[in-house]
Amino acid sequence: MFTHKRIVGILLILLGSSNASSQNPPNFIVSMSNGVTWELYDALDSGKVVLLDFFFTDCQPCKKYTPQVEQLHLDLGVDSSVLTVVGISDRDDDVAIKAFNKELDVTYLTCGVDGGGDTVTLLYQSYFNFLGWPTYAVICPDTTINWNVQKSDGLSEIRRRISSCKQKLAVKGQDARASVNIYYSDNNDVVITANENNCRFIIADVQGKTILSFENKAINESFTLNHEEFVSGLYVLKVQSNSGFYQTKLIMQ
Repeated sequence: MFTHKRIVGILLILLGSSNASSQNPPNFIVSMSNGVTWELYDALDSGKVVLLDFFFTDCQPCKKYTPQVEQLHLDLGVDSSVLTVVGISDRDDDVAIKAFNKELDVTYLTCGVDGGGDTVTLLYQSYFNFLGWPTYAVICPDTTINWNVQKSDGLSEIRRRISSCKQKLAVKGQDARASVNIYYSDNNDVVITANENNCRFIIADVQGKTILSFENKAINESFTLNHEEFVSGLYVLKVQSNSGFYQTKLIMQ
């Protein structure tokens, strides 16, 4: 039986260097300027690479690179399962964001203070070394984050990082989804089994911090998470197996 108590703080609507960081990116939900509600880990769960573009509308370097970010979106993000681009402003409302998008022909997702962009920016500033605007982060589906990726004409380094994420997916082949079984017992405990051995399971809170980790030593070995030992709310289960990587959300209640 696992015993662990932790208070999970959810700030507003949050669930929570150019080198790849060992720190998991915190999850968040925002409302886009077009009215769409978007969650980071939902996009990662679907196998998307996510490019976060921290910008603001009066930032001249941001304006310089925005058309190139838009081209990246057109190349890899439109009608594709490869990439989602999300622009995040910490000071502009939806009116200003929409005017910016119209001026520069931006069609990728963008959000500002009306949708929680200021809160997301503060959260990521607390996790990573934030040097200024624009700041770009490439997040792979396995939650590896490439923070503060170097800017250059054509965004060659950002493209390389996205390609690296895609190569990791290709090497892994199918993910571990098919080998993992998760169900809720009658008393709301979570029961986890896997039909292959040597799987590593990680339970993280919604800010990406590891709460619990364990491995199975035998096929179909069962693990039970007692709901009374968790603060009610959302958690993330990450599974690494010979079949690849898989993550999903858990609700403890």
